[in-house]
Amino acid sequence: MRDLLNDPNDSTVREYAQRVPYLQSLKLMLDADLILVIGSDDPAYVPSRLGACLAAVRPVLGIVRGDSALSDILHKTGYALG
Repeated sequence: MRDLLNDPNDSTVREYAQRVPYLQSLKLMLDADLILVIGSDDPAYVPSRLGACLAAVRPVLGIVRGDSALSDILHKTGYALG
C-alpha cells in the first residue's frame, strides 16, 4: 500500500495540501469517486462545504462523532450507514 501512495505516476490518490478556491473545490468534488468528510471533537462542528459535498451526489466517507451535528446531517440525508 505504501508503494501505491508514494508512486508519483499513480493518480489514484490525490492530495491537496493547500486550500483551493470555492469553484475549484466544486469541480474537484464533482470529479471525485469519493468525498472524505472529517469531523471534529466539537459536536456542533459542521464543515462549511458540507452542502456542496452532498450536492455533488458522490459517496461520502465520514469520520465523525456519533453524537455530533454532522452525524445527524449525514443520517438525515441518507449518507450514514449506521
